[in-house]
Amino acid sequence: ANSQGIAELARAHGAGETRVVHLGTDVPEAQRPPRREGPQRLVTVAHLVGRKRHADVLRALAVLEQRHPTLRYAIVGEGPERVALEGLATRLGVAERVEFHGQLPPARAIEEARRSTLFVMPSTEEAFGVAYIEAMAGGVPAIGCRGEPGPEEIAAVGDGLVLVPPGDIERLTQRIDELLSDSQRLREVGQRARATVAAHFTWERCGRETLAAYEHVLR
Repeated sequence: ANSQGIAELARAHGAGETRVVHLGTDVPEAQRPPRREGPQRLVTVAHLVGRKRHADVLRALAVLEQRHPTLRYAIVGEGPERVALEGLATRLGVAERVEFHGQLPPARAIEEARRSTLFVMPSTEEAFGVAYIEAMAGGVPAIGCRGEPGPEEIAAVGDGLVLVPPGDIERLTQRIDELLSDSQRLREVGQRARATVAAHFTWERCGRETLAAYEHVLR
């Protein structure tokens, strides 16, 4: 299973034995530059469905307009919620600061995430969330939801992923503001995010643990 929560669900449905193998990502050899040119940017890489809660990020963006007037939001992905999200961005008055990139090839999607300031995906029903660690590997801090199997396990082994209560737009807005307002803290959290992924969520480790699982079963 890709998280302990999913392993427990599998046992509840009759699995006799379970083993957790977390997914991984490639970690760039060089650390991302600590400073970027241009305005700060939030990013979400996810299918456009309700449980990914893009709407919460749009509402936070609207609240943050006075403190961070140049802040932008990049949305990478496609899905049935796109029209509704575009309409919400217009009603909130933030449409000019939101970029809908649509579905991108995996490498392009990762590139978009890693050239952003902060990865924000306060989604629910999140079994693991490989998009978090793909961004974190590039030194981008991430925000996810408390109480979700994957985000809780990523946050438990190291720094770099900040958790907020699900559906709590006020807390989400506060956490975004805190990180964007302190460039030194932002850099430090990004460095720790990359270190967390390098230590716990590489494809090498995922492959090694997957192989060990098959060897155990074959024995």
